[in-house]
Amino acid sequence: FKVVDLSPLNSEASSHEKAKIAEDIKEACSTLGFFFVKGHGLSRQAQEKIMTASKDFFSLPLHQKESVRIVPGGFTRGYIGLGAESGSNQLEVKEAFSYGYPHTTSFNSLTGPNNWPEPHVLSGWRETLEEFFGKMADISKLIVKGLSLALGKDAEFLEKFTTKGDEISLMRFIHYLPQNNSQDESSIGSSPHTDWGFITLILQDMCGELFFYQNAQILRIFLMGTIQEII
Repeated sequence: FKVVDLSPLNSEASSHEKAKIAEDIKEACSTLGFFFVKGHGLSRQAQEKIMTASKDFFSLPLHQKESVRIVPGGFTRGYIGLGAESGSNQLEVKEAFSYGYPHTTSFNSLTGPNNWPEPHVLSGWRETLEEFFGKMADISKLIVKGLSLALGKDAEFLEKFTTKGDEISLMRFIHYLPQNNSQDESSIGSSPHTDWGFITLILQDMCGELFFYQNAQILRIFLMGTIQEII
């Protein structure tokens, strides 16, 4: 698995550094379709803070999580309960919380207000999540620069195609619940799938149970301190 160092893109990268980033990303996207990134600027403290925020939400009583349940109709903001969505006939043993750019009104099916718990339920929680959203948007912009270089273009080439991309981006926390019987084929953590959209960034906790299917093999993906980027 390729590990791409994004740190040179935060400054004036030398031609050698740009060539290295371009080569690594091109190879990763031409083969597996994903890579790890380091030098992304998201500190260990920030990673731990957002993981704690995720655990705080999923530890709430069910009725409090249900109070911010997503509204049917396709616009995904708020809590998604156990078994509420699935990409197959299997029960997906997970729950999730989705949010995005802080719009105050809805413009189309990809934009609209977020559905937050009341401040007294989780003090400072919304601010933590909005800060994290901004940081991940910044990392996405660095990766877009790297993809531009991988195409043999200037680092700013793809920028014009992703203007205001953060305004239609979606952030999701996912809590996978334990499965008592690993041989039970009626349920699964998440059904095999490909992601929609341009790119997906994944930050895992220490469980590291992300799997990737390639050439009839199922590969476990985890590298401490990195973020996974999927094309």
